[in-house]
Amino acid sequence: MSLTAGSKLGPYEIVGPLGAGGMGEVYRARDTRLDRTVAIKVLPVQLQSDADLKARFDREARAISSLQHAHICTLFDVGHQDGIDFLVMEYLEGETLAARLMKGPLPLDQVLQVAIEIADALEKAHRHGIIHRDLKPGNIMLTKSGAKLMDFGLAKGNAASGVMASGRVGGTLTPSTPTMNVAQLTSPLTPLTQKGSIVGTFQYMAPEVLQGTEADARSDIFSFGCALYEMTTGKRPFEGKSQVGVLAAILERDPEPISAAQPMAPPALDKLIRICLAKDPDQRWQSAHDLKLQLEAISEMGSRAGVPAVVLGARRSRKHLVVGLAAAGWIVAIAALLAAMLYSYRLTEERQPLRAEIDLPAGSDMNLNFGEQLAISPDGSKLAIPANRNGGNGLWVRDLKYGTMTLLAGTDNAIYPFWSPDSSRVGFFSNGKLRTMSASGGPVQIICDAADGRGGSWNRAGVILFTPNIADALYKVPEGGGTSVAVTKLGAEGFTHRNPLFLPDGEHFLFIRRENVGKVGDLYAGSLSGGEPKLVVQRASNAGYSQGLLLFVRDRNLLAQRFDPKSLIASGTPAPVTENIEYWPAKDLGNFSLSPTGTLVYRTAQSKQSRFAWLRLPGKETEEFGDSIGGITPPVTASADGKRIAFAKRDPTATDTDLWVLDVDRKIMTRQTFNILGFIYSAFSPDGTKIAITASTGREGSIRIKSLSTGMEQTITSPIAGMSYVSSWTPDGKYLIIPVQDPKTLMDIYAQPLDGGKPMALLTQPYNEVAGKVSPNGKWMAYRSGESGREELYVTDFPGAHAKFQISSEGASWQTWSRDGRKIYFASGNKLRTVEIRNPETFELGNTETITTLDAVDPIDFAPDGRLLVLKPVSGGETEPIRVVLHFPETVAR
Repeated sequence: MSLTAGSKLGPYEIVGPLGAGGMGEVYRARDTRLDRTVAIKVLPVQLQSDADLKARFDREARAISSLQHAHICTLFDVGHQDGIDFLVMEYLEGETLAARLMKGPLPLDQVLQVAIEIADALEKAHRHGIIHRDLKPGNIMLTKSGAKLMDFGLAKGNAASGVMASGRVGGTLTPSTPTMNVAQLTSPLTPLTQKGSIVGTFQYMAPEVLQGTEADARSDIFSFGCALYEMTTGKRPFEGKSQVGVLAAILERDPEPISAAQPMAPPALDKLIRICLAKDPDQRWQSAHDLKLQLEAISEMGSRAGVPAVVLGARRSRKHLVVGLAAAGWIVAIAALLAAMLYSYRLTEERQPLRAEIDLPAGSDMNLNFGEQLAISPDGSKLAIPANRNGGNGLWVRDLKYGTMTLLAGTDNAIYPFWSPDSSRVGFFSNGKLRTMSASGGPVQIICDAADGRGGSWNRAGVILFTPNIADALYKVPEGGGTSVAVTKLGAEGFTHRNPLFLPDGEHFLFIRRENVGKVGDLYAGSLSGGEPKLVVQRASNAGYSQGLLLFVRDRNLLAQRFDPKSLIASGTPAPVTENIEYWPAKDLGNFSLSPTGTLVYRTAQSKQSRFAWLRLPGKETEEFGDSIGGITPPVTASADGKRIAFAKRDPTATDTDLWVLDVDRKIMTRQTFNILGFIYSAFSPDGTKIAITASTGREGSIRIKSLSTGMEQTITSPIAGMSYVSSWTPDGKYLIIPVQDPKTLMDIYAQPLDGGKPMALLTQPYNEVAGKVSPNGKWMAYRSGESGREELYVTDFPGAHAKFQISSEGASWQTWSRDGRKIYFASGNKLRTVEIRNPETFELGNTETITTLDAVDPIDFAPDGRLLVLKPVSGGETEPIRVVLHFPETVAR
């Protein structure tokens, strides 16, 4: 029966109920002798006739009485009155770990603190021969003085004969009240402790116990690992839709790494938890003492062992420094130097570097070629990730503190993200505009025009510094929008100023200056006030700066060098941070970002393996052919007869990209270009004997026509200003369709006569128009345009370009004509669709249908027999994760 307020058990006056667990009812009471608040646990009368439960209750009294420890709930007294057995225990102010976990995972520092304290408590219990057997978040109380391990009601001594487990799980899972401010000895789930059943709460129970083996100290360590996993990630390691599902998970499956939910967790902690959760007890930590020592080491050292020290070269000015010290008074100087060293040492001890990995959003990847570059917020708490999936692109924000990943609405085609100085807003370029928005989502604000942006930076004065186009200088614009004003000026040989980064004073900035597309750029420093830019580092990339360290990429190595933001001078020898970083030389762009607070994020390069395959529609079965090929970069083209495939192939360990042609029947690859730094586009002649090639090797695009049989080349120098990219060859063989980049109207489409005549401007509207392809009868041209804010498919008459028909409405990323010109096939997201053309002469449109889904394959073109040629990733390949280093400057040996 329940005890009423005011009733007494000996000198203890009942104040009110606290909760109830499988082994008893708990009350708040006042010790009238010592005038203190206590918690009283009572074995219910209806259970006192059960010999097993009575034995467990007595066993708890004996167990707790022998355990005097700072992190174990203290037993004050044991009593029996009027047929009631009760324990008088320490009253604890706080909440159970189970209640706290309902709000989400704990911060990592608190995770380690609680884990060390509970491991210490377990060590004490195990040394006294006591196994808890029901260790779970509901039996851990979080108080101001630390964590407390409670409820030894199922505990047993190693030498004693405990209640035998029958191998059967019984009982009903009944949630109890999870929030209370006292030492409550219940759990969120009622323990399954009915007679004849396994004792304990099975969600945290070791596999051997579930299988009927007697529990030992290693069983407690498994339960501890479950609780530690839940503290770190906010979810249980073993879950299922039913009790049977949970049991199967415990017995058969391993939980996902904690880094999937908590990327900031040290790898050493992940390994420690995995050892705790080993299915075989012999493979676990063998004692709570060893476990505690490992946790203490992780807490003290972080994952420093996984972060190599970056050793900077000696300062060239060291001799002058010594002379200066002597002149100023060597005693004072040395004292100051020692003080600085001690301060540096203390700082290093307090801010240990931590390393983690973050997976990209499911099913997505980043393409640095398109400007999909990582950007860490200034305070290091959030990460902007432009990623593509299902044929589309958007901007994701990862909260590094809470582990959430959010896709921001309205960020289609977002590239080159950057942050406001207070880390609340993110800027980016898309569809010919510079835009900003809240990092948590909301309306998108257009700041100004930016035809094809190449990076931005934002200072505390509300100035955004950016490059509006591929071949342009740096401009500034107010953060609220307005007219942009040039800050730098291109010289006679200058091709581009890009990738700006404000330095701490908000006045000076770093940027890349490059003379032409075929040359790697140099890193310069400039000022909003004007003046001649100052060379900082030759052969560099976009830069990062934090706490006196300059980061940049050279030859695919991420390097660190000392840098003084006041004198704008880099000193010492650059030291390697990591090799083989993801890097696109044509854009002078490495995929890394460094916050002023010292958080570094980056991705290393990967050589994705792909194979060509035939897809018979409308099915999804593919017939692969040829060997797997690494480093293929879009676009890929095929000859009209389907016997040759042209593709750019890039070695991730080098900076060059070259064009190759695959003979489909003979399975032989032939190299067509050598040592191209940037982009390569190609198109086959209608008869498949020649190939047109454009490559970004200079400021103006030149077109090479190469015979595939003789290797002889003809060069056509286009009079069109701006970069040009061959898109297709007209069916009559007279024209090449060429998108050309214009600083005002973005990508335009021209028709270049192959007889050397003047090119015809077909589409020159102020938005991107790309991928023109003329119909088999030569009267129509399908192309893609961003005029709606998203790339869609359109058709216009050729060569007049007066009419316009919109074909797609949900985006388009690829298109081709059927052989008879009566259909256009196009990719919209991950769907392959087709639109009927009832009359190819008048372009009368019919129905649009979805044929199939293009799961993980990229369409190229149709063969004469109706098969679709696709590029298919080799199974088993994993997307390269994002690597995070907290307190990166502390890894640098200065």
